[in-house]
Amino acid sequence: MPIRPRRDRSRRREPSYDGRVHPADWRSGALLRPETRGWVLTFLLGGSAMVVTVLAVAPLTVESTTEPAAGSAVVLVALAAAAVAARRSTSGLWLVTAATVLLDAWLLAEAQTLAGSMLVLTAFSYPVLYSAYAFESRLLHAMLVLTTVASAVGLARSDAGLRWIAWAAAVGGVVLAAVALGRVMALLRWYATVDTLTGVLTRSAFAAVAASALAAGRRRDEPVVLVLLDLDGFKAVNDTHGHAAGDEVLVRTVESWRARLRGQDVLGRVGGDEFAVLLPGTDLDGARRVVAELAVTSPIAFSAGMALASPDDSLDDVQRRADAGMYEVKRSRPEVGTVDPAGADA
Repeated sequence: MPIRPRRDRSRRREPSYDGRVHPADWRSGALLRPETRGWVLTFLLGGSAMVVTVLAVAPLTVESTTEPAAGSAVVLVALAAAAVAARRSTSGLWLVTAATVLLDAWLLAEAQTLAGSMLVLTAFSYPVLYSAYAFESRLLHAMLVLTTVASAVGLARSDAGLRWIAWAAAVGGVVLAAVALGRVMALLRWYATVDTLTGVLTRSAFAAVAASALAAGRRRDEPVVLVLLDLDGFKAVNDTHGHAAGDEVLVRTVESWRARLRGQDVLGRVGGDEFAVLLPGTDLDGARRVVAELAVTSPIAFSAGMALASPDDSLDDVQRRADAGMYEVKRSRPEVGTVDPAGADA
């Protein structure tokens, strides 16, 4: 049994994000680009502001007052602007959504007619269903609790005469729909971002996470290294022992690598037998040591190429150099089964 080499502590940094995908991640639905969520919320708030403006100009009934609608239209526009400003921040988007729920609760308390109360109750569905689409389960559940409490307080302070059974049906239905939608969204993200065989990121998901990690490295002035790994002789395993044996080799290989990688290291499957590892806060010497550690426990040999990202590099630039280094190693290495870090981009 090989002795596990000591991990190089000099390259250890505090994790800034979890680059590996665990079951808890896809169950919570945490893999969605924040910018996309921000623009969707901005669109919803802008559309809501237009609807409320129309209601302020043309009230539902003659008894309806226009002041709350006019004031809420201004608030919705401000919240839409806040969503644009916070589009990269999950916590910021959650706070904007929570403010929308509180605005709906205030409108419910100010409603003067049954028609107005029912209309406001339907408005709760927008932030709640958006939360099911955009946030992980923990934040979604917090939003559902806030919605239930805020809407109940708003109804208690309203003089419109809306019955509690109507509130329970409306809010309960939205909450149940949000729970179901949140689960569906989590599963969709799982299939879109996770390689179902090995449990690591797919090619497209790896590209998105790695691009964000490169940008973070530039902002912090930290080194970031991309390593490409190509399994040696994997086709022979499939041809000789069958695809089930090949799948088992892939699973065992990834498991051995994950045991050696840090929490913030990003691992993805970018081809049938090709993998990529992004190492934030690591220079080329540290990356060579990581590759050597991976080779110790890997059940199959691999060829490795690596490249250090420069400040002006895109992910494609770094990947192109690492890919060239990997194939140079594959052509020049003396024998299959050894790891030659000579493919590193100096």
